[in-house]
Amino acid sequence: MDKEYYLTLNGWRFIFSLLIVWTHLPNDWKGISAYYNYGNTIVLIFFILSGFLIGLKYKSHFENDLSYYREFIIKRSATIFPLQWLMTLLFSLFSINIVTYWAIPFNLTLTQSLVPFWEINFSINVPAWFLSSIFICYLLTPFVLLFSSKNRTLFISFYLSVVICWNLFILVLPDSIGTRWLCYINPLCRFIDFTMGIILSLYWKEIKKISMKLLNGKVVSTVLEIMIIVAIFICFIDESLQNFNDFTFIRYPLILLFLIIFSLSSGLLSKILSSKIFYQLGELSIAIYMSHIFVLYFIKKIDLSSDSKIILTYIFTILFASLLVKYYCPYMQKKVVKLLTKK
Repeated sequence: MDKEYYLTLNGWRFIFSLLIVWTHLPNDWKGISAYYNYGNTIVLIFFILSGFLIGLKYKSHFENDLSYYREFIIKRSATIFPLQWLMTLLFSLFSINIVTYWAIPFNLTLTQSLVPFWEINFSINVPAWFLSSIFICYLLTPFVLLFSSKNRTLFISFYLSVVICWNLFILVLPDSIGTRWLCYINPLCRFIDFTMGIILSLYWKEIKKISMKLLNGKVVSTVLEIMIIVAIFICFIDESLQNFNDFTFIRYPLILLFLIIFSLSSGLLSKILSSKIFYQLGELSIAIYMSHIFVLYFIKKIDLSSDSKIILTYIFTILFASLLVKYYCPYMQKKVVKLLTKK
């Protein structure tokens, strides 16, 4: 995978992680943006982006068989489990959002997203459901990559059939049945979104070749970058679109176009986002996502103005995430890899 693609998208990961923090701030701290529920769209972007990056990096490893499966899962586990274990421990020690202690083993094993009860999937560190869902996606990814390499046409046909059937099922579902877990947390539903990103990676060479002919020049690319950002912003604040959050396929074209434009890295904004500082900040994104609720718990106890508490939340979240990424995560990742590779 061309590292330039990752650099630009890494910058966006940082920006989106900050926006996720904003969505979780108390409404009485915020102004008009408190009424905009754009968290669903950002989470959807994260799932498709993750599938895209994983597909670019690992599709060549599963062209013929699943012999690389064990090593792939070990690497993915070492990346996400240490952070999850630490946050589960901290939330438990300080008794933060412990709806039921039965949620602890599910959180430690990243299986809480499989359970359709909010007392489990939204207990302890609420954002951790995303890590649970993404881990389930990792477990299934090698099979998708192998399937697509054997018969891409059949794979695409099967995927489209799944998307159609799933959305028809949601459409006819009685209103009395809640869709919070079914459409938002459910890892099997989220794997549909994740797979959309994988499909983008499968056709990336062809897409890049066509796009480079159309995107001729920095000015054109920069204009398109601004236009797609405006479109994403409209998607964030348009209440009519938010009424269709359960039907994520509606936002696929916009998100795919966003990833394509910024992956080409030819516009002015892409150049800024691919700078060293944004790359380093992008590396903090998952730690910011996983730790901000913990930081927010203590900031709420301070008697200061709302603006001051918002600033402190961001400062201490970024500082805490920096420490985790620099010291804790690398150390624990090595330990996990060593443990899982023992024979």
